[in-house]
Amino acid sequence: MNEQQALKELREKILPKMSSPALEIAVQALEKQIPKTVERHKWQLSKCPCCGTELGEWLEDGYHQDYDHLNICLECGQKLSWSNKELCQICGRDMEEEEAVRITKHYHVCKDCYDDMPPEEEQQIIEDYG
Repeated sequence: MNEQQALKELREKILPKMSSPALEIAVQALEKQIPKTVERHKWQLSKCPCCGTELGEWLEDGYHQDYDHLNICLECGQKLSWSNKELCQICGRDMEEEEAVRITKHYHVCKDCYDDMPPEEEQQIIEDYG
């Protein structure tokens, strides 16, 4: 079982039956273990996709240097992916940016998983992730 599968099971089977602050904290911690793609734009410092912390510094010559050796955000603890590919939040498959379906700002899935997703599950994701 991988992190995505564990999260899905927690959300669908365990949390509806018994919710507690400890379980919510555990889900949030597990979410941080799933690498999220760093926000990268030309001529800007890269940022953590969760908390927006800048992951680089401006150099004296007007250019910037990304801290692309970081595998985790030092501010919020989110695991980072510096590739241009994203991981599906459900199956964990690598996706090109154009094939990702963005359910919320931080929850992206592949088209196959999205097509198989019941509307109530999508609504629950929107409620959970805002």
